Amino acid sequence: DGGRLCRPLLVVEGGKLRLRPIHLDQLQMGLKSLTDLIREGVVEYVDVNEENNCFVALSGGREGRGLTALHTHMEIDPLTLLGVVAALVPYPHHNQSPRNTYQCAM
Repeated sequence: DGGRLCRPLLVVEGGKLRLRPIHLDQLQMGLKSLTDLIREGVVEYVDVNEENNCFVALSGGREGRGLTALHTHMEIDPLTLLGVVAALVPYPHHNQSPRNTYQCAM
């Protein structure tokens, strides 16, 4: 048994992202890693059961605008919701659902 699938989400507290511009700068310079952000509580791995009690924002803009006090997490990128294969399907919102499913299974 490999365990339960989890996915990383950005933590939101009081309608504000815990991720700050300094974190992004340190990531780009190689001074921090994803593990450091997890230790600091900026990123959290959430499984399916935990997600039932979360209010996840699809996106909140670059600075986290559009988040409310009810939000608990935010997607790192809106495409991560789909998964790797589904994200590669061109214009999935213009296709019928069976076509998208077929393309993901190829």
